[in-house]
Amino acid sequence: MGSLDLKTGEWYEEFLTFLGIDTIIFPEIITDAGDYGVTQKDIFGAEIPITGVIADQHAALFAQGYRTEGTGKITNGTGSFLDINVGNECVISDQGLNNELELLTNLTQQTMSFNTLEKRGK
Repeated sequence: MGSLDLKTGEWYEEFLTFLGIDTIIFPEIITDAGDYGVTQKDIFGAEIPITGVIADQHAALFAQGYRTEGTGKITNGTGSFLDINVGNECVISDQGLNNELELLTNLTQQTMSFNTLEKRGK
């Protein structure tokens, strides 16, 4: 599962405590369209708001329209990835699949959350 408890959407305190890591060092968990702060004025000439962060696989899943349970996609590039939307229920795979929680905010600021199973190619 990792540092994020996919069933609660919170930092996985039991796991992190076992590793001797205090959750106080982790940031607040927010959606992809949350307030991430601003750029440094001395670098960009202004404080530019950062209000959207999304990784390539998740962005492609959303942009290509795989927003309903049972849909999926395969992406080939520097790696090969099979991503399947498994719906709102957290499914922990015992078949070598990576489970991910997607928190996407659409243009009307409604947050959609769903789980995906991902298999990374070798």
